[in-house]
Amino acid sequence: MAFIFDAPMREWVNAHQSDGPREFMRNVSRLGDWWSHAALGIVLLAIAWWRGNKKWTGIFLSMLIACALAGATTRVIKI
Repeated sequence: MAFIFDAPMREWVNAHQSDGPREFMRNVSRLGDWWSHAALGIVLLAIAWWRGNKKWTGIFLSMLIACALAGATTRVIKI
């Protein structure tokens, strides 16, 4: 069913473009990249470690490992 509406939806989107949504999606793409997630994870890991909270330190460390594994897997699949 999705393929039936693919061409009409593409035409509608092309006919109704504006700068606001385009800029919003550009920012989502820019801020959703791996480096921003890794930087935030490192900052939060440092804060949790500095405060001595082992639970959150483990959570943020796990998040960084998952981010690294996902990035490496994506790179390998692309190659």
